[in-house]
Amino acid sequence: MEISGLIRIHARLVLSLAVSARPTMYVWPTQSWPLSTLTPAQWDSWEHDGFLIVPGVINASAAAAAASAIRTFVGANDSELASWYANTLDIYEDRTPSGARPHHGPCGMVNLCHHRAIWALRQEPMLHGVFADLYGTRRLYVTVDRQHFKPPQNPAHPAWSDAGAVHKGLHWDVDTRRAAWPVPYVIQGTLLPPLPCPLPYPALPACPACLPALLACPPAADPSLRAVPAEGVVYLEDTTAEQGALRVVPGFHRRLANTTLVLAQAGR
Repeated sequence: MEISGLIRIHARLVLSLAVSARPTMYVWPTQSWPLSTLTPAQWDSWEHDGFLIVPGVINASAAAAAASAIRTFVGANDSELASWYANTLDIYEDRTPSGARPHHGPCGMVNLCHHRAIWALRQEPMLHGVFADLYGTRRLYVTVDRQHFKPPQNPAHPAWSDAGAVHKGLHWDVDTRRAAWPVPYVIQGTLLPPLPCPLPYPALPACPACLPALLACPPAADPSLRAVPAEGVVYLEDTTAEQGALRVVPGFHRRLANTTLVLAQAGR
């Protein structure tokens, strides 16, 4: 079973980037500012591999509290495994009898955003430090997103073997087609237009598809990084490779030009 929160982890932070690989194809900053949380080796790994695992970002007790809040919200009881699979409505296409969107379903997404345990994760100092290093500024705003709770596939619960149309196949969070070059410096997130600082309330669009992010506000070290959301994935409990759920390909962003061409030729 995978339980993830706002930025998914218990012991590490995973960041991923979707960009192309040549100066004419993408925006990538030259790291000219001092790093406060990341090491130079971690920055080099981020730049080379397109993702980064940062150990010890989230306090273990905070991670446990967030995982407990998610279990309670979705009605999951670890002593009754059937309760993991009780929510079978598609959170995008279906509606409850009252007309509301389902709070949880087979795609795994959990429509829980403002629980105090989730906000505690967003305010972890080391988490802020990681994003500050990626943007070159400590003047950051946090955006809000959902959580994730997805048990293993089980023949006794076939509905949970179908994640729904939104989560099937290859999924891009950024337009990588040649017409969209240069691809912006988007750290697994949704690009927003430049926003005023300080941000008026409510400043960010109500977007259920938007990913959790820390948002850079001027003066960023590089003006091209302003108002570009960045997302991390926090695993709230230890998660093995066999459990999933995030899969990354090291260095894929440096081969994206060829991939884009192949997809274009295939009409995708």
